[in-house]
Amino acid sequence: MSIVDETFAKRAPLVIFVAVAAALMIVSSARAAQFRQLPELPVIPPSITFSGERDFLQADLDRLKVRITAVEGKRATHHRDCGQRLMSNVTRKRQCSFLAQEIHRDSSRLRTAISSLRSRFGEIERNALQRRQSGASGVSGAGRAVREPVRDRRPKLMADALAAGDGSWKDLLAHVKSMMDRGAGDPAVRDVSAYLTGLYSGQMAADVLNDAYYKHGVRRALAGDHWSATLAFARAARDRPDDLRVFESFADAAGRQHAGPACIQSGRCVSGNVAQWAKQFGNKHEQALKKIIAAERKRKLSLNVAGTFRVLRAAAVYAAKKEAGEVAYPPAGDPGDELAPQALAAARSGDWAEAVRLYVRLWEKTEPGRAGVFLARYAQASGAATAKALLDGNAYPPTSSKSDREYLDVLRRAYAQGDDNSPFAGSLSQAQIIRLQR
Repeated sequence: MSIVDETFAKRAPLVIFVAVAAALMIVSSARAAQFRQLPELPVIPPSITFSGERDFLQADLDRLKVRITAVEGKRATHHRDCGQRLMSNVTRKRQCSFLAQEIHRDSSRLRTAISSLRSRFGEIERNALQRRQSGASGVSGAGRAVREPVRDRRPKLMADALAAGDGSWKDLLAHVKSMMDRGAGDPAVRDVSAYLTGLYSGQMAADVLNDAYYKHGVRRALAGDHWSATLAFARAARDRPDDLRVFESFADAAGRQHAGPACIQSGRCVSGNVAQWAKQFGNKHEQALKKIIAAERKRKLSLNVAGTFRVLRAAAVYAAKKEAGEVAYPPAGDPGDELAPQALAAARSGDWAEAVRLYVRLWEKTEPGRAGVFLARYAQASGAATAKALLDGNAYPPTSSKSDREYLDVLRRAYAQGDDNSPFAGSLSQAQIIRLQR
């Protein structure tokens, strides 16, 4: 045997091993590359700064995220069950083939949707920048801005939206979305869109639209000032106790304020006088609640108890001080009710958790209708686990306006009567605003 033959014979096993390994790597790479990588999701244009408008666009992103998660789950299943399947297993091969086709189809549709959303975001950003630049232009030769009389376009935008399509909420919201795409960065479009979607969800709804306090609450909510919106909606709800929609708006605004950084991080949470509210059960209850308030300020309440107590404090905004002409707070139930002495005993003994829980139950018993509505709305708006736990597992009651065709017809008739029903018309006096904030 020659030296060359002898060397090849010694190295043959190694050569074969390397060849087999390379073949396996090629096969493995082919299998790993059979699904194309999904593109990155677009980013909401930074020129869109209004939180309500960004929320609108974020909803589109969230829907795509759900679809991406579903496709990635199918890919993981294919990799787990089909990557090393036996070629002789006909049934398994067929199942994997069907799954692969489904993944390819879903991935293709998803890539198209992502590309479409990216193009849409780009168009929105261009519109916003163009609108901003055109707003900054128009200066005189002396360099002074030329100010033309500004006409409020919101009533016209509102009328167009209410008349869109066949008159359904679906067509109205589709019109609003199209309006948002075309008018990104336009304050008038932004306000009308936020208001109409707020009416649909019950966030800023009311039966009586021309109430001055309700309209002030809407304007403050659109500005992101949920503290002032809570106080204004609460006053409107006290003035019109039969208007359950505006009571829901009050609960929603309170939940949003409590979910914000001012409350969570800084402890500035909108609240009513809980001790004064408890006085309806007797002076001893007022003193007991003052002890719980003091414990909360000294951070002696656990996070769960403090969260539950915040719910009661938010609800007490509705029981705030009475101004001239306001409806009196509904009378409490029988002060001798068994819950009242139990709550008092727990507060006196320092059992804050039990005391707060019982006072919440006492409130529910004295106002069963409103308490349930408030808890559901507040929990939905704040996302607070403590508020959801108070519902005892009950499903949220349906909102008073969402998907309600009859309410939409009421809105149309109201706005057909004139601008008095528009939240952008009229305002509170400075004295009225000061009294609200006291």
